[in-house]
Amino acid sequence: MRTTGIQVLDRALTILEIIGKSPDDLLGPAELAREAGINAATCSRILKSLLDRGYVEQPERKKGYRLGSMAFALTGGEPYRKDLVNRCVPVIDAMATELDESTLLAVMRRGERIVLYEAESHNQVQVRREPQQIIDPLTSATGRLLLAWLQPDKLNHLALAKRLPTKAWPEVRNSEELCTELDKIRREGHALRHTGSVVGLAFPIREKGEVTAALGLHLPAYRFTGEHQRRIMERLKTGSLELSAD
Repeated sequence: MRTTGIQVLDRALTILEIIGKSPDDLLGPAELAREAGINAATCSRILKSLLDRGYVEQPERKKGYRLGSMAFALTGGEPYRKDLVNRCVPVIDAMATELDESTLLAVMRRGERIVLYEAESHNQVQVRREPQQIIDPLTSATGRLLLAWLQPDKLNHLALAKRLPTKAWPEVRNSEELCTELDKIRREGHALRHTGSVVGLAFPIREKGEVTAALGLHLPAYRFTGEHQRRIMERLKTGSLELSAD
């Protein structure tokens, strides 16, 4: 007879497999319990553990579940948030070609910034990133922007858990200055990070009114001047509005 631990693992994998078969749908706990052949209470406990560990996510409270970032990080296969990536790729590719600068799509998960997709420029001098890269959000414009639009309770929890701010944002020395800078990002509608040699920019992408992703661009600082700077700012702004969904 299998141990309880093996049974729980088996049931958790069954739930993940069911969710994985419908990547574009949100499956509720009752449907998952029925498909997995387990009772609703057991299913809910397993879903809570999977949610806490990032293997599933629940976009809205009391709504269904879909695969989370950790599930995709394990497989290295289909991209996390395939629905969002598919919608954004044509626009991001077009922007990268039009501006000839590397343009990317990023989201926040469990306090880390994840680059879902990047279209590189054809310039000989460029800043390279790896798709699906998970890094400290303070080190990038997209990460800072996503932090700025976190719900206050989530931001407070993250700040305590990660002891924010960190040395990754040297201009910000304490929590009060962090709140001031994040407020500034929300007011201005975009984030700008300038390290001296590299400039990073980010604009919000909204789904049902909430900021869930960031449209970003990074380039050597010497190219971020004059008319090219104006075109970049305007195109990122219009692009983020184009990619936002009701």
